[in-house]
Amino acid sequence: MSARLSDYDYDLPRELIAQRPLRRREDSRMMVLRRVGQTIEHRQFRELKTFLEPGDLLVEAAGRPVTSVDDLWEALDGVPADGTFEVKVVRGTEERTAVVGLGGAGATGEA
Repeated sequence: MSARLSDYDYDLPRELIAQRPLRRREDSRMMVLRRVGQTIEHRQFRELKTFLEPGDLLVEAAGRPVTSVDDLWEALDGVPADGTFEVKVVRGTEERTAVVGLGGAGATGEA
């Protein structure tokens, strides 16, 4: 499994791309690439917290600082329904960056 994001580029027919965000952004789909086990999972964005450990600090999303849940949702407002964005998490003394890919439910973006 490649570590380069560009290796996962592919053509996606326009009719399969959400045209507007879901009413509840937390219902958006999220692709999880587990580097160690080299597996891919399809989850929902509301499950993001299951990938964090006690003491982790989510400090940035989509290039914007995050100090509250409201900051996180504001950062995501600028991300297209089928877009990707980076998150930065501080775990102990280590800063980790992950790319999160969103996807809506169907072409209209409605659940």
